[in-house]
Amino acid sequence: MYVVTVILFLIPCLLIVVGWISRIRRRNLVEVPQWRIHCVESAFLAGIFGALIGMTANILWLYDGGDPHGMGSAPGFWQQLRVASLCTYPLTLVLAILGKGKGRFFVLGAVAATILADFLVPILQMD
Repeated sequence: MYVVTVILFLIPCLLIVVGWISRIRRRNLVEVPQWRIHCVESAFLAGIFGALIGMTANILWLYDGGDPHGMGSAPGFWQQLRVASLCTYPLTLVLAILGKGKGRFFVLGAVAATILADFLVPILQMD
């Protein structure tokens, strides 16, 4: 199950890396206000941070028992990481919406993939 968790969370990380590379290539092609560029770059950082924290929280949750019904998992550091991961989603969405460029669509896709991975890990663990 650990391998599945890593694979599920690598998808949003790869989306963010592809978006960041796209942003670097198109850096000087379009004149955009500086604050919008900073918003997109901050969204990249918040997105990758949220995906990595979410992956770590799910791996620690699985290590501590990983009961999807909420009764068998031992309390641990994964609880604080889960809250931190959930807080990065709205922050990343707001930063991506305020930003400008094609890279923000990769960030929005990465947030959607991270949320999906967050819900899929407990569902797949039930089997």
